[in-house]
Amino acid sequence: MPRLFVAIDFPDPVIEQLIALRDGSFDHTSWINEDQFHLTLRFLGEVDGIKCDDIQEELFKIRQPAFLLSLKGIGFFPPRKQPRVLWVGVEKNEA
Repeated sequence: MPRLFVAIDFPDPVIEQLIALRDGSFDHTSWINEDQFHLTLRFLGEVDGIKCDDIQEELFKIRQPAFLLSLKGIGFFPPRKQPRVLWVGVEKNEA
């Protein structure tokens, strides 16, 4: 079963900031392609194929106006082990 999460793509200016971070630090690290950079909104866990299709169909119906996004904070997980994922936080925005 696939592990699903709800996410949105970053706008180009944010991707450029993340690329600058990637290119300036963390030697000996492998990186995902920038077209895979995203903001995770909710982790859904393991979902069977039929439910996956239903979830995707419903998510495609959502329309939301653009909003400002400011990066804030940086970290990694898993904690206390060799880092596998680097994350960058976002500043709270009521939108």
